[in-house]
Amino acid sequence: MIQTRYRMIRTVAAVLGCVAVALFVGVPAGEVAAAPLVWNTCEGGSDNICSSLNLPESPRTGNSSGFTFDAIGNPTQKLGARAFVTPDNLGLGDPGPTPIKIFDGGLGAGNESSPQHAVDNVGRDEFIVFTLPSDTSRPLSFRIGWKSQDADISTWIGGTLGGPNDALTLLGGTGAWSQGGLLTSNGYVQQDFFNVAVGALQTFTLNATGRYLIIGARHESVCLLTCRDDGEDHFKLLQITADASVPQPGTLLMLVTAVGTLGAARRLRR
Repeated sequence: MIQTRYRMIRTVAAVLGCVAVALFVGVPAGEVAAAPLVWNTCEGGSDNICSSLNLPESPRTGNSSGFTFDAIGNPTQKLGARAFVTPDNLGLGDPGPTPIKIFDGGLGAGNESSPQHAVDNVGRDEFIVFTLPSDTSRPLSFRIGWKSQDADISTWIGGTLGGPNDALTLLGGTGAWSQGGLLTSNGYVQQDFFNVAVGALQTFTLNATGRYLIIGARHESVCLLTCRDDGEDHFKLLQITADASVPQPGTLLMLVTAVGTLGAARRLRR
């Protein structure tokens, strides 16, 4: 009797395990592992970096206070973008919102004239907060479409929507920016990129995930010894890519059930 029950349970566990593994590794592929999401954040036109790199413009909604972009070929996957600026030249105080604009070379920040209408660290530090589709999104890369002088860039990845480390809450005057220390002290992973070239793919290598990707010009006081042009950086953000694919809840439940059932079968056999 016990042997019969053991064989039945083992068979069920094997079937569930095979189905779960098949789904988990992408059979069928569309269930779990989708293609990377791509958002091109530039203006359309025939004589700009978008066209020279064969990048279609991402459909978008919004205004100078923020934009929402549709992923290329996948309009249900949204990327939010808002710009912020520090209140002083030291990059220490509570940041506040600043206008965000779309140019041929991509996203810039502030109301200044060129080149400071880009994301820059001349005087106050500017940065753009991208809101990704899910808390488990994994940014893969970014590109800039324009720069003046140099482009030394700091990035941060992390946070959960509505959580205590929500980037938009942290930047609401609840804590000093401290040249990005506000983010790293709340679990965000920082990665810096130096002398970034226009159009060149910049790859995130730390495998960090989160709801937010923050990209800004590296602060001058950190950069004086390692960066060019006395730390003055101006750039526009052209493209963001991310992997938002995660195992479906049903797949995970099936996998856990299979493992648990197999464990129960082994205990019965003893």
